[in-house]
Amino acid sequence: MQYKGIIFDFDGTIFDSEVPEYEAWVEIFRRYDAILPITAWAACVGSSNDKFDVIAYLENQCNIRVDAGTLYQLQRQLSDERVAQSKPLPGVIEIIQQAKEHKLRLAIASSSPQNWVHTQLRRLGLVQEFEIICTADDVRNVKPDPELFLCATKKMGLKPGEVIAFEDSPNGITAALSAGMVCIAIPNEITRYLDTSHATHTFNSMAEIQLNDLFVRLNSGSKKK
Repeated sequence: MQYKGIIFDFDGTIFDSEVPEYEAWVEIFRRYDAILPITAWAACVGSSNDKFDVIAYLENQCNIRVDAGTLYQLQRQLSDERVAQSKPLPGVIEIIQQAKEHKLRLAIASSSPQNWVHTQLRRLGLVQEFEIICTADDVRNVKPDPELFLCATKKMGLKPGEVIAFEDSPNGITAALSAGMVCIAIPNEITRYLDTSHATHTFNSMAEIQLNDLFVRLNSGSKKK
């Protein structure tokens, strides 16, 4: 198989926004002498926050009622302060460069809103690297539904089997595989607590990947690392 494109997940794959999101909530919970286990928060990683109601979780734990709007605003502030210091994750820049050398087309498929994705890509200096960016604003259903990956593939003018997906979460992996493409998992500090064993291959970091070697592995049918 000759691969012609790569579709990247965004949050937790291109850069680390998931740990700052979680750490901000942990700080808020701590103010109420409450605990937010990483396994509970991880339920919504790679999909919509509808999968886990963090406010209800806090209220049930403390047996109180809180002002959800105020806490979401505080969480956003605390998270944004952390995110502003973040950089592309290890290996991301190198994989993008290797992909360009192989003349692969590059896209993003993210369950996050368009404004968030574009704002962070500009901050990271990467917005020009991706010809296609599909976000939650472009589809009816986010991951684990395959619609985001199918949206990106269609806009690239490629078939799913010609594309490699890079993901960090179970929901994202399921979406990519359901779309008909191979999926490389790179779990981060949060998603490593989750089951990503259904990915085509798994690496600890994108820095471990050389595309030439990956192509050989995929075409040989060798199984997961």
